[in-house]
Amino acid sequence: MKTSYRALGLVFLVLLLSACTLLGGYNARAHEHLTALKAANLKFIDTFTTGEGKTYSSAKLEEESDKIDLKFREALEFSASLDDKLRTGNIDSLREVFQEDAANIKKKSVLLTKERAKTLSDTTGRAYDRAIVGECARPDGACKAK
Repeated sequence: MKTSYRALGLVFLVLLLSACTLLGGYNARAHEHLTALKAANLKFIDTFTTGEGKTYSSAKLEEESDKIDLKFREALEFSASLDDKLRTGNIDSLREVFQEDAANIKKKSVLLTKERAKTLSDTTGRAYDRAIVGECARPDGACKAK
């Protein structure tokens, strides 16, 4: 049941992120923030997935969460400086997805199974892809979206 709520939430997020084309123009730095956040979030999932020689560490979880939270703060500050509420709202939504994933790992205090990690990576990756598509679709977009 939780997965269906997550899927519904991500569908809403995708629709929201796709609306980026309605305001402001393309910004290369905003695009860079989105791609870096996507890479960091997916790496976070990989880091906390079962594998040979891997063990769960709450200290490592906090350390990695803090690093990614700083990246979100930087992206949010930059977005706020552009006075683009939609772009800022999109980053906030992506941050919530990350925080939910980190909180679930912390609550269970175990590494993700490969199956669960794949599900998280797929849904999380799609949310970021929609945000990146939205950024690229803005006027004067200088990138090619998937």
